[in-house]
Amino acid sequence: QVDRELEKYLLDKHELELPERLLGKAIDRRVHEHAHRLMKEQGQSSEDGHAAAEEQREAIAEATRKGLALAFVLDQIARENGLSADVAAAEDQVRTLAMQQGSDPEATVAAAHSEGWIGDVLEQLTHENARNWLRKRADVTETEPTPPAEPDEPSAD
Repeated sequence: QVDRELEKYLLDKHELELPERLLGKAIDRRVHEHAHRLMKEQGQSSEDGHAAAEEQREAIAEATRKGLALAFVLDQIARENGLSADVAAAEDQVRTLAMQQGSDPEATVAAAHSEGWIGDVLEQLTHENARNWLRKRADVTETEPTPPAEPDEPSAD
């Protein structure tokens, strides 16, 4: 809940104009990923999976816009506050995950570099560092949930 509120605050506070080409490519990629997820998880044909994903394009586009904007804001916070993760930390994370999965840690690190996904790990760690930094500075106030409204009493006419 704290992270969602923090993310909402950051997005409300920082209006970003995202490059159209970047945004368009990211949306297309997410729609394509969603189509393949539907085909895999629900056994849909390629045609049906892509058609269903296209029907969700607007929702996917909105989530993608927010995700990219948040990534830019978190990157900026990390840069300004010396919170960027380094390659060694990303490699350590990959080793830890490899060991948990029973894989060879060094072979997995080599694959992360050769396949290019070490950058994704680096970005995730940097964003987590920024979130942790923000959490420490957040002013969290717990409130009681709002009780449901009482139903109107029928009038006795």
